[in-house]
Amino acid sequence: MKRIAEDDHGQYHRKRQISSSNSLQDRLNALDEERRTIVSEMSAHHSRFDIELANEVNQLIFNNTSFREKQLHVIEIASKGSDVLVLFPTGSGKSLCYQLPAVMSKGVTFVVSPLLSLIQDQVTSLLALGIPSCFISSQQTPSTLTSIYRELSMPLPSCKLVFVTPEQLASNMRLRDALVCLHQRHLVARIAVDECHCVSTWGHDFRPDYRSLGDLRDLVPSVPFMALTATANLKTQEDIRRNLRMTGCQVVSVSTNRRNLVYKVLVKENEEHGAEMLLRYILKIQAGDPCFSGIVYCLTQDDSKKIATFLTHKGISSDFYNAGMSLEERKLVQLAWSDGKIKVVCATIAYGMGIDKSNVRFVVHFHLAKSLEGYFQESGRAGRDGKPASCIIYYGTKDVARVKAILRMHGKSPAQKEKSVVQLEIMESYCKNKTYCRRKIFMEYFGEKWSPDLCNKKCDICKIGC
Repeated sequence: MKRIAEDDHGQYHRKRQISSSNSLQDRLNALDEERRTIVSEMSAHHSRFDIELANEVNQLIFNNTSFREKQLHVIEIASKGSDVLVLFPTGSGKSLCYQLPAVMSKGVTFVVSPLLSLIQDQVTSLLALGIPSCFISSQQTPSTLTSIYRELSMPLPSCKLVFVTPEQLASNMRLRDALVCLHQRHLVARIAVDECHCVSTWGHDFRPDYRSLGDLRDLVPSVPFMALTATANLKTQEDIRRNLRMTGCQVVSVSTNRRNLVYKVLVKENEEHGAEMLLRYILKIQAGDPCFSGIVYCLTQDDSKKIATFLTHKGISSDFYNAGMSLEERKLVQLAWSDGKIKVVCATIAYGMGIDKSNVRFVVHFHLAKSLEGYFQESGRAGRDGKPASCIIYYGTKDVARVKAILRMHGKSPAQKEKSVVQLEIMESYCKNKTYCRRKIFMEYFGEKWSPDLCNKKCDICKIGC
């Protein structure tokens, strides 16, 4: 396996080690002073929503020239202290919906997120923008945690966002006490629940501790909630609102239809045939765009290694990424891919949440995805720059049996396993379909109306039917 050379990334690697070992206050002191001043002044003097201010924050702090579709509407709802459910497809800018109000608000915004790696990446990005942020995790040193809790006990904490996993909120009494103390001083701006489909037993990635987040309503009453996801059909949405006690909340959604994406399903006879098809496809992409980037999703850790090894031996700059690697190994691979030093990442679904890379020209699922929601979210990491990009499944009949075996091994309840099998069967039907537009299946599944012009021949079914 062609690994990432240490000397390519040594400086970055050392910086991350230094950053993780420093106290919160040391890291805050290292931020750009001018930006910190802007953040502080904006949050201290503006308690009501101001469109001009929001645009100024978006440009000066977040370096965006404008807002994406409906972002400003969500930010306005949040700034007025109301609950809101945000249904934005991957690449639509969900994170800004809670990050920008956090900058404009007095107090601290708590963000619940499912993956520690995603949390760490978000905190790093926010600190680079001059926005004081931190995360609370059992992996941190006692001195770092002491610094964080000391900061949160200040009369007016400088930290604007605190990221936590649902498991931390459920079991960490020190964290819960800090949250209550801040609430008693009216310093909890809001609670943002990212990837909120994890709340629902109907969601494709159910997490039990997500369901208990609704109990925070008793712990910190009157604190507004913002729940965000890219994948929630009507049944999942109902479950989210009920479990988070957001029954009367406003719902803001952006269409699931990404017009620049092309959807295809290709049949592979076996793994070897699929690998050869993949190689030919990547070589074709590489010939037309030497600066391309792509993701190949694989079913298991071993699959990701095998496919990456095959591509590397065939001259494709690639590497693998999965949960079996150390945190530092995963960071090095992600950085190398983000910087364009490797072109293709062969990954399990452990890779992807929070990816902010615009020029991903393809997302290939080398094996069958476990659910339509999961596939929609993962494939949506292609084409964030608005340029044409492809989302391809290499479907093999043996994939279904393999996925079912994995689902049976997971420690889920019988009811959850049954739901997982139903979701897999929907995904299988998507792959076997030879009649209906791929977009029609997506849009109607997520409760949207479809018409042929919304695809414009950008799926294999509609193109064949022309």
